[in-house]
Amino acid sequence: MADKFTPGKWWTTESGVRDKGGYICFTPQAQRYPDQDERFVQEKAERAANKLLLAAAPELLATARAVMEWWETAQYLTAGEFGDYNLFDSDPEFVTAARTAIRKSTGEPS
Repeated sequence: MADKFTPGKWWTTESGVRDKGGYICFTPQAQRYPDQDERFVQEKAERAANKLLLAAAPELLATARAVMEWWETAQYLTAGEFGDYNLFDSDPEFVTAARTAIRKSTGEPS
């Protein structure tokens, strides 16, 4: 499936995540209510962390794809080099997680 998202570089602003063409995602400000200071501080921190994660999404996807490309190449190049023991007899959890994340981020079926 071809990528349909706005290519990176993305960065955070006070009101969301954007690229050179405009906003990728608007994130509303946390609302402060009387006697809810702890909730406000937590919500504000969570919003900041979410913006950072969103801004890093293109690079995270590219990295996951690079890891998978390396994995597939290494698997092909080292097949049989370890006698009866093959490092690539089964995929480790990080490979399964990377494949799942790539499919999720590109809208491919699971």
